[in-house]
Amino acid sequence: MNGWTNTRIRDLFESSTPGEWGTEGTPEDGLPVLRSTNFRNDGSIDYSDIAYRKIDEGRLNKRKVVNGTILIEKSGGSPSQAAGRVVFCDHDFNGTASNFIEVVEVSHKFCARYVAYHLQYLYQTGLVLKYQQQTTGIINFKLNEYVDEVVAIPSCKAEQSKIAEILCTVDRAIKQTETLIAKQQRIKTGLMQDLLTR
Repeated sequence: MNGWTNTRIRDLFESSTPGEWGTEGTPEDGLPVLRSTNFRNDGSIDYSDIAYRKIDEGRLNKRKVVNGTILIEKSGGSPSQAAGRVVFCDHDFNGTASNFIEVVEVSHKFCARYVAYHLQYLYQTGLVLKYQQQTTGIINFKLNEYVDEVVAIPSCKAEQSKIAEILCTVDRAIKQTETLIAKQQRIKTGLMQDLLTR
């Protein structure tokens, strides 16, 4: 393929570090920590119901989640859902992720959002399935082996950005449609109450 290059997944990363769980904290004295429960299957993050933990500043520095950070689920999953889900942080976030999540900074040579979409695609197509390991009822994702997979990506960062922009537009359209459907459902429920009761 002209204009495309083969690269190992690990070479897309500037850094890759396990998150940090720290100790019990509150919104007043702790930092927000994302967990697998904050992962949405569409690759976005649910910022509600965030845990707050006290984390040593020295350990936090390498594990900060900021705009452009990719998070990879290393433990979790279920019989119907593989571990290894990927989400992308698309706004400023002054915190980190739990120790069951890998905090990934993408190399400046690549478009971070494109890399997130690519990893999400690999998850959806089932590449992660051969890297599942189940122990004591928990499914673990063998990330260290997975990142040696070779993938083809556009050589040009601008082209990566354009692809990511198109996919972002589609995501926005889906969210707008879902919001509209939810609104129409509420209207229907109200109408049913009006029309089907005395």
